[in-house]
Amino acid sequence: MTASDLEAALAYLIVKVLAGNKNKILAIYEYLVLDKSIREVKEKYGFSKSQIKGWSYRLMRYRGAKKLLAKTINDLLEIEPIITKDNICKICKAQISDPERHVLKHKFIVNRHIQKILEKLK
Repeated sequence: MTASDLEAALAYLIVKVLAGNKNKILAIYEYLVLDKSIREVKEKYGFSKSQIKGWSYRLMRYRGAKKLLAKTINDLLEIEPIITKDNICKICKAQISDPERHVLKHKFIVNRHIQKILEKLK
């Protein structure tokens, strides 16, 4: 896995967590790493098959992403979301409609978490 692939895959995952979508990460993890069937994951988390496959496909564009997810799942799940259940950003207090897109406005937080996880991987 190249450094850019590593950082891009981590950014993809971290944005989802910061947006308050830990269940998306768990669904991807169970489907890709634990090799659970798409039906099992769909029923457990309530996402559609196409959503789970789409998120997994986008992550798998990065070489080594499956192994990376397996190594970092606990670190990812420890990250505190910056978007509340009411779709309010804890950083800028804005009411938002697209949490993942909004998280990207706070790129410094995403980068900080990428660096923390990279340090742990060394």
